[in-house]
Amino acid sequence: MYARVTSKQLGFDDLFIFLALCLAIFGDAAAQLQVNNGFGQHLVYLQPMEAIQAGKWTVINQLRSTISIFFIKVSICFFLLRVLANTHFKLKILIIANAVVYGIMVTIFCFIFGFQCRPFDSLWNTTIPHRCIDKQVVNNVGLAGNIINCITDFTYALLPIYIVQQLQMPTKNKIALSFILGLGVLTASCSIGKAATFNETSPDITWVGRKVQIFAALEENIGIVVASLPALRQLFTTFAVKFTTFRSKGVSSGRSTVQSGSGKMVSKSGQYPMGDMQTSSHAQSTDEDGAHLIAAENKGILKSTRVDVEASYPSGHS
Repeated sequence: MYARVTSKQLGFDDLFIFLALCLAIFGDAAAQLQVNNGFGQHLVYLQPMEAIQAGKWTVINQLRSTISIFFIKVSICFFLLRVLANTHFKLKILIIANAVVYGIMVTIFCFIFGFQCRPFDSLWNTTIPHRCIDKQVVNNVGLAGNIINCITDFTYALLPIYIVQQLQMPTKNKIALSFILGLGVLTASCSIGKAATFNETSPDITWVGRKVQIFAALEENIGIVVASLPALRQLFTTFAVKFTTFRSKGVSSGRSTVQSGSGKMVSKSGQYPMGDMQTSSHAQSTDEDGAHLIAAENKGILKSTRVDVEASYPSGHS
């Protein structure tokens, strides 16, 4: 965000990745509450109140993770559209179609998952009277969503490599950018792991859900990093330029200076007292003919100035 704001290139891709980051931070806090209440253990080993709290935060975190991953996909979609600009119309249609289809699937899953039971809090507190749809329906919708998620991940990971090859830039930049965007394959791998371990039919949610949540957290956080890398490259470049400028100023301020007054000449190597002599001086700059130039420490050029000093001693001094 900082790099894009300072360069005045803020776009929708930055907005959605920022929203995903906020949800990811909230997810870390929710995951800690899950673990504190026994998530990762078998349900039979938990106290009733622990089971209720662990189940509640598991449901909340699952919905949050689904929305966050969708925001990451939308951010990558807007970034690719920014790279393509006014070219490759068919590729733009493919990118937008992937995001739209995945968005529809996310909406269906959140609706079915959130309203599978009435009342809503019976999802984690089964002691209250409730009515629920068949768990297998939720499981099938979740698996379908994960499959579409995998396809979208691979599309957004491999498509940029083709796009970058069509850009007019140095080969080393193409390789670097292709590698950065190709890291999205890691998120696709996590999607496969999440799809393989997804199981909403088991009543032991605090135990069965641990693997799904691990893969979901990896997919989410790796996705945020990969989507942020193009902007981070610009940020590192900006900091490098500022650091070089600051260092150059530090070297320049360390050069010797000449200070007048009190009959003393001050230089980098020390002070040279000149007694009580009365001095008058005049400086002649060698701007044009006969200019004497020396190389500075930072490979710059420093113009020298010739100083003529005329001294007259008081009577009694030799």
